[in-house]
Amino acid sequence: MVRHCPTCNRTSDEAHFYGDFCEFCALEKIGNKLPTEVKVTVCKRCGRINVAGDFTEKDDAAIEQVLRSHFKAFDLKLISQIDSAAIVSLSRYEDNIEGLRREVALKYVKVMCPRCNRQSAGYYEAVIQLRGNNQRVSRMMHKIEEVFFGAGEFIARVERANNGCDIYVSSKKLASAFMSERKLKPVMSYQLAGLKRGKKLYRNTYALHLD
Repeated sequence: MVRHCPTCNRTSDEAHFYGDFCEFCALEKIGNKLPTEVKVTVCKRCGRINVAGDFTEKDDAAIEQVLRSHFKAFDLKLISQIDSAAIVSLSRYEDNIEGLRREVALKYVKVMCPRCNRQSAGYYEAVIQLRGNNQRVSRMMHKIEEVFFGAGEFIARVERANNGCDIYVSSKKLASAFMSERKLKPVMSYQLAGLKRGKKLYRNTYALHLD
């Protein structure tokens, strides 16, 4: 069945239709409201992108979220993307427009994310001191690395010591959770690290002996 555009009377034989409108009238109807370029903030060190204030891994889902924030009046779906551009499908049902495809340029703005800023400055909140059997120390260090990297945190540095090592980690909250979940009982101590808005900040030390 041949369809007719209610605005220009073009037929479905002459043009593709998006809802009730031909592609030309659909673009004219909403084209001036569509951005042609979207800025994507990316960390120049780790490659994660800023999505709604949080840095996350760059993938199709994250790019789609960034694009949606610039097309708030539309139901947007990402069709495909390369580094410099994305193809999206736009729908706005109150205007009877469905599946309108548009190409959007992606402009990457390079910054340093908070995590990489802290890491580059050697920031740490706690020290996990492992001592004892070399194999057990090595296995425990591997578990700590897995947990911290998996949680999006980092290890500032590792210093070798007699019968073990000192691991400088970015989160004392995660370090405490690591010990608690594994029912480990380290000897704990605290060191004043400074002040923030008049509040004292402490670094935790967890001394763990592994027989």
